[in-house]
Amino acid sequence: MDASELVNAFIQRVVIKEKQERYTGFVGRRKNWNKFLDALDHKLESEIDSSKITKSLNEKEWNAAAMLYSSNGAFGLAFNSLKEAY
Repeated sequence: MDASELVNAFIQRVVIKEKQERYTGFVGRRKNWNKFLDALDHKLESEIDSSKITKSLNEKEWNAAAMLYSSNGAFGLAFNSLKEAY
């Protein structure tokens, strides 16, 4: 999967249903990626399904490969582990 497909899968799993289409529209077109990245600082957190939030990760989750999406401009920067990305 590429960076857009991965973040789309994330959106479909954790963002509330009413807002999923908005975010998948942003990441579906490269010219709209900045709108998605800007939402990371302003809106996305409040539109995550609260049942999907956890307070901790286990060692397996910390060691899983990760992609970084950042309002500083990173869109799908690959890391060997979530720990490394963090």
